[in-house]
Amino acid sequence: MTDANKKFLVGVYDDDDVALAAVNKIKSAGVKIYEVYSPFAIHGMDTAIGHPRTRIGIAAFCFGVTGFLCALTLTTWTMGVDWPMVIGGKDPISLPNYVPAMFELTVLFTAFGIEVSCQIKVYSVLQPLTALDPPLSPFCLTRVVLTINL
Repeated sequence: MTDANKKFLVGVYDDDDVALAAVNKIKSAGVKIYEVYSPFAIHGMDTAIGHPRTRIGIAAFCFGVTGFLCALTLTTWTMGVDWPMVIGGKDPISLPNYVPAMFELTVLFTAFGIEVSCQIKVYSVLQPLTALDPPLSPFCLTRVVLTINL
């Protein structure tokens, strides 16, 4: 059965604390919550509706380590091995000089890696919720919307 054929009960809340309390109360009554839409993140809402913890922190760390190692390899190879230069009497392989490049590439790889992995996840796994998007779009800009399967 597709989402277009299902019936939903929709609750609209102006306050995120009230919406979180409503989710906890509804879940304790044994009702399955389909989704909660909000224009901003609500602390504790993902655990309240039963979403598992994401692995985005692990992915960000891996992308950051990759960027750091690429920067370390790039700077060490270019300034120390391929074209060694003695600048100001310092060693060709002087790690404190490479810290800004390592920091920048760590941040760059983390940001691009997370963006690309999120885009891959959105376009390949998640299905668009076309049955609910048009009626809820004006509400989701300013309010918290709670949908329950009937």
